[in-house]
Amino acid sequence: MKKRLMAGLIFGVLMFGGVAWAGEYDGVWQTPDYSMYFMIYNTGNTLVFTEIDSAFLTCDVLAGQLTGNIGSVQYLTDSDDSNCRVAINFTSTTTGTYTFTDCSRHSQNTPPVGVAMSMQKLL
Repeated sequence: MKKRLMAGLIFGVLMFGGVAWAGEYDGVWQTPDYSMYFMIYNTGNTLVFTEIDSAFLTCDVLAGQLTGNIGSVQYLTDSDDSNCRVAINFTSTTTGTYTFTDCSRHSQNTPPVGVAMSMQKLL
């Protein structure tokens, strides 16, 4: 699993072009309930995610807006073509929730719509 996480981190660094992390929520996050990892980059009111699903070996990119501690992101790339929207609620700089709010097609590796998953910052 560490190899998968490292591969995702390398992908994310390449994707962001080596941008320095300085946003309040920037870093590597995990949703323990669904074996999902995220590399989050935020600047101003913009959020960009690289999502790594270690259970299904997929990697997707999401982007959207942040207002206060609440974010709304949508998939830019989607490995299972479900075209989902996600609500993010940062409860602190190291914890939060991740909730699918809308999916055009629900797949086996998409958690249920409306169920808040806990997130925690790893680094």
